[in-house]
Amino acid sequence: MTVRLFLSILLSLCSTVVSAQWQLLPGLATDVGVGARGDVWVIGIDRVEGGHSIYRWAGYDWQIVPGAAVRLDVDPQGNPWVVNSNNEIFRLGRAGWERLPGLATDIGIGADGSVWVVGITPTAGGLTIHRWNGSDWDVVPGGAVRIDVGPGGVPWVVNDRGEIFRLSHSGEWQRFPGRATAVTVATDGTPWVLGTDAVPGGYSVQRWRGKNWRRVDGGAVALSAGPTPWLVNSEQQIFRWDGRLRPVAR
Repeated sequence: MTVRLFLSILLSLCSTVVSAQWQLLPGLATDVGVGARGDVWVIGIDRVEGGHSIYRWAGYDWQIVPGAAVRLDVDPQGNPWVVNSNNEIFRLGRAGWERLPGLATDIGIGADGSVWVVGITPTAGGLTIHRWNGSDWDVVPGGAVRIDVGPGGVPWVVNDRGEIFRLSHSGEWQRFPGRATAVTVATDGTPWVLGTDAVPGGYSVQRWRGKNWRRVDGGAVALSAGPTPWLVNSEQQIFRWDGRLRPVAR
């Protein structure tokens, strides 16, 4: 056996093992949201008034729920908050969908119940950022295009230049290395991002390792990390992380 053939086989085996990091699940989606308890909701691919249909993971398949959205996240009680194609914000409660004030383009919810949105008003860095105060939205200095919230209520954002920021306790935005197209924060506080580099399936998936971002196998266009990260790729397939971290074979 030649060295080149041996290396080719070895890399193929590594690729097979690494691909086991993500478990393919049934259905197709355009966005995914995972709550602190592990409740998972997705936005489907079928077009309806207000965006696309909404589905809840029942542990073995997806159950459709009346409503429509283009972006969503899930609160600690397992209830989805969504933004529809008209930028309207809704929350699902016992009485059904409740329309909330304001307009948004993205939404993120922390394990403590803190809810933040990216608004529709242009500003430096993208669009305005807002925090839910229980009855309305308080504007917070800064600009973003994507947002998510850590378990303690601290928001992370990506701006229109792909820069990554976290809001510090002093109220200043702290810049992190690297660039991204989206960010999500797991319930253990670990942030994940989708990079800006195109890979099969969308953009690279990266996990913060304390000083830098470490790429893991897979590509996605949507990513949400509760206790376990889930992603949607460019083929609209849905995957769940299997909990094991390995570097990508190169």
